Amino acid sequence: MLTIRKIIAILLIFIFTPFFIISLIISQSTSFFQNSKTLNQFINETLIIENFYQVILPEISNEIVKKEIEVAKINDQPIYLKFIPDESSSMVINDIFINLLPEEYISEISENLVTQLSLYINGDIDEFEIDFKFGQRISSIGDSFEKAVYELNLVQSLSQDVIIPISYNKFSPTISNSIGINFTDEEFSNYFQTVMPNDWLEQNLINGVNEITFYFSGESDDFNINIPVSDRVNLIGEVFKDKLQKDESARTVVFTKIIEPMSKTMIKSTNNFNYGISLSREEIIKTIKGKASDKWMKEESGKFIDAFIDHLNSDEEKFLYDVDITTLRDAAIENFIIVTSDRLDQRVENLPQCSGLAALFTINLKSPDLPKCLPEDENLRENISSALHEVIKTQVTSFVMKSLPTSFKFSLSQISGGKNSDIDKSVKDIKGIMKKGIVFSEQDFYEILLDSNNQNFKENIDLVRKDIPVKFDSDNLEMLEPVKTITKRISPLSYLQWIFIPIILLISFLAVNGLRKKIKWALSIIGFWILFYLILFTLVWGFVSPDKIIFQIIKLTEIPFITEPKTVEIINSELSLSISNGVTFIRNQFLSAVLPWATIFLVLLGIYFFLQKNNKISKYLNSNKESS
Repeated sequence: MLTIRKIIAILLIFIFTPFFIISLIISQSTSFFQNSKTLNQFINETLIIENFYQVILPEISNEIVKKEIEVAKINDQPIYLKFIPDESSSMVINDIFINLLPEEYISEISENLVTQLSLYINGDIDEFEIDFKFGQRISSIGDSFEKAVYELNLVQSLSQDVIIPISYNKFSPTISNSIGINFTDEEFSNYFQTVMPNDWLEQNLINGVNEITFYFSGESDDFNINIPVSDRVNLIGEVFKDKLQKDESARTVVFTKIIEPMSKTMIKSTNNFNYGISLSREEIIKTIKGKASDKWMKEESGKFIDAFIDHLNSDEEKFLYDVDITTLRDAAIENFIIVTSDRLDQRVENLPQCSGLAALFTINLKSPDLPKCLPEDENLRENISSALHEVIKTQVTSFVMKSLPTSFKFSLSQISGGKNSDIDKSVKDIKGIMKKGIVFSEQDFYEILLDSNNQNFKENIDLVRKDIPVKFDSDNLEMLEPVKTITKRISPLSYLQWIFIPIILLISFLAVNGLRKKIKWALSIIGFWILFYLILFTLVWGFVSPDKIIFQIIKLTEIPFITEPKTVEIINSELSLSISNGVTFIRNQFLSAVLPWATIFLVLLGIYFFLQKNNKISKYLNSNKESS
């Protein structure tokens, strides 16, 4: 009977062995994710934060200085900010990041967040707060930006790579369409640095960033960035004049932007005289333009630029300018007479000859038409031709003096299609900027947010400014609610392994009689299960190599802002190391699952030896009694 009981007990041991193994794994898994201390130890053991700051961050910083950063687009073409690709620039970017987000800060926030999340998921708390110390972190932005400005030549890079291209795209068409001066990319870049040199941009950028930093860190109640540019207007005028001096085509601005456009409404396209002679509008303007000396061009274009700059500095809404061409017009009369006379000569030469009497009846100097023929006599022909030329000369002179304007009035609305045209608006915008400066306040900032329908963002900014700890509850942790529910349900599983205590007692009592023998069986069962668990877990873990499997799943093959294969390789190497460290920690945690059972084993072993020793003492005492 006892033998059968032992066989049944042995069968029960083998039957319950896999269930014991599973219960240990389930209990340890549940405990692992419910214990914030263990989770924080896991993060620390992976060395992921330490490796990021010591190895990965320097590599990323090095990539940043090598890579062009897209900051905007012009006509769907990206604009890139470029850094000086050297080791010192990389170190500066690395130091700036560390200054903004130190390793100790990230570790502290990570530990606090994991602890509170663990308590929340376990149902111990319904809400919690995390103090991210935004004010302290934001306060360091000003110093970091100033360091970037000076040590990375940030203003020079911003000016050359970003500000100048954007300004050229925005203002060059307006300048060309309004006052007719065209700049090449190189010219605009050089002139821009004359008007807005790097040291001027540098100081204003630093002041602006400091204003914003003080506001968002809560050190001030508002911010008002005001970059005065009124003192730049006169420099712009000097730039235009310098362009006029160097560029002959630019000096024709009074013709290209004033005389030629205005002539379309002030001079007929074709101007007819007697005898089929005419002058086109283009011929008239070309002739007048030919009378304009280079000196006249420089002076008049300079006056035009001065008037335009005065307009930018004034409160006047309309820009009006008169170009007096009386001198040019009068000087061009002789040229007009020569042109018309040449054309008359060509027509007279083609007239047929006729008798003097016939010619006498066909010639009428008051008629707008040429005679049908001219006398054969050479002297008569010359006299008639001279008379015809005199008529044309008189008509041309009268036309120039009475019909051609002495001046051309210029206005932006006339040349740009009306008072609401794009050019008119652009010039008004420029005037507004010149007068008020570049202004940006917290009200402008919040208006942008309102335009983007981002109401919650304003509330979040207020939290940042006041350095209020961020509150987490079911509203903003909604995604964790399913996890919280599952955790609540599986929480009892952490105690699953303890159901094997009565099972061990049952098997022990079934197998043998006597207390010491039962304890011996219990020791054997616990020892067997512990040993089997350790051997099985070690073999399976070594065969599966979970760290390699996990790494292959999350291995980075391509990182958007990193192009250097070696950098990707280094990052993957550190990632693999962190995974390996984390997996080793988890393995040790699962191996340590046997510690409670090892403790029970040692306690039972102590009891067993105690009982065995007491049994020997009892036998010894009994033998002494019998001998006496």
